[in-house]
Amino acid sequence: MKSENWELLADVTAERSVLGACLLDRKIPEALNGVLRPRDFYYLHNGEIYAAMEKLEERKTPVDITSLQDELRRDEKLDRLGGPLYLFSLMEGIATAANANYHAKIILDFSLRRQLQSAGRDIISACNDLLKTKEELQDFAENKIGSLKTGRDKLVFLKECLEETCAGLSFFPKYVYTGYPDLDSILGGFEPQDYVLLAARPSMGKTAWALGMAQRMAAAGNTVHFFSLEMSKSALAERLLIAETGIQFGRYRNGALSEYEKTVIGNAAQKLSKLPIFVCDQTVGDIYALKHAVRKSVWQTRKNIVFIDHLQLIQCERRENRNQEMTFISSHLKALAKETDAILIVLSQLSRAVEERTLHRPQLSDLRESGSLEQDADEVIFIYRPEYYKILEQKTKNGAVDLRGLAEIIVAKHRNGRTGECWLVYDKERSRFLDKNKIEF
Repeated sequence: MKSENWELLADVTAERSVLGACLLDRKIPEALNGVLRPRDFYYLHNGEIYAAMEKLEERKTPVDITSLQDELRRDEKLDRLGGPLYLFSLMEGIATAANANYHAKIILDFSLRRQLQSAGRDIISACNDLLKTKEELQDFAENKIGSLKTGRDKLVFLKECLEETCAGLSFFPKYVYTGYPDLDSILGGFEPQDYVLLAARPSMGKTAWALGMAQRMAAAGNTVHFFSLEMSKSALAERLLIAETGIQFGRYRNGALSEYEKTVIGNAAQKLSKLPIFVCDQTVGDIYALKHAVRKSVWQTRKNIVFIDHLQLIQCERRENRNQEMTFISSHLKALAKETDAILIVLSQLSRAVEERTLHRPQLSDLRESGSLEQDADEVIFIYRPEYYKILEQKTKNGAVDLRGLAEIIVAKHRNGRTGECWLVYDKERSRFLDKNKIEF
């Protein structure tokens, strides 16, 4: 696009009116702070004047013609930006500052249009790079457009961050809980943009526990998106129904249900259907296709938790080895959590090293195929069922504890808090995890 055409996407009158209103009414700079940015002004001298006003506002200095002149003079910008005469001219013809918000919206509208045009030029340029795959191009384009949708990037003082954090405590909690009290007492809840790995060896119950968390999180008012790369939507729905009703899976599958049990299942289906849970079982095994599906789902809702089952089924273009592929995939998932402001809970297999040890309890080095998994993840949580390995009891100072039907939940990494363990009951017949009183070992 030719540079002279950019002036079609700017309104000098609106820019001057906003600056003039800021000088007339001291409440206007405070109201626009964080909404309008210097770069939203097309004319650079107007943007620099607004940036000076922001500095005054951040220092809690009243924004008026005198303080603004002094600020610009200290930065040696006053003469270059037109001097005192230009500043006084901004207030000419403005009888009231009441229309400042309307004029600010005009500036923002044109700013977004210019940014979209700029993003479009970058996308066109990327398309001309024949070394990029169509998946990489789609991901690049979505990132470019998505960055304009997801917020206003701005460097802020720590003071602003603290004020926002403290204000959030007065309204709704920032943290999202799993719904399992003993585990939540360790984690203190997840935060938006957390990248969580839920890892275990096969047959430990990863999917069952993820579905249990999904149900409890949704019941608490969060929006849950469950992406299954392994199980069908109907199979996931069956698992949720069995876990909710407590009916044995074998009886359900064999159709050996009483009329009462059918009624119970019907009531459970109605209850579950009211929860904000979205399920996707399409073939989204490629990392770029998966990111596209997650963005499409998450951007339509708020307070999002995304489950992906499971990590080792995600594919990408071939690298030298699987370790490099997993590093590539993990970095994209970490970035996806931040981009969408969602809590991303990814199920993962553990390596066979667990089976080769005498004590089969998992540890961080068991994360399969890539050390970057541990590095990227904000939380790493393991499931360990001693009964699976024929370990039926454990001696304690208070006597032997029966481990049959128990699952140890191990928080092995917690970037913003403590690690620890708790115990749940694993009901294999109904494929669900239940709360249990804390066991002291």
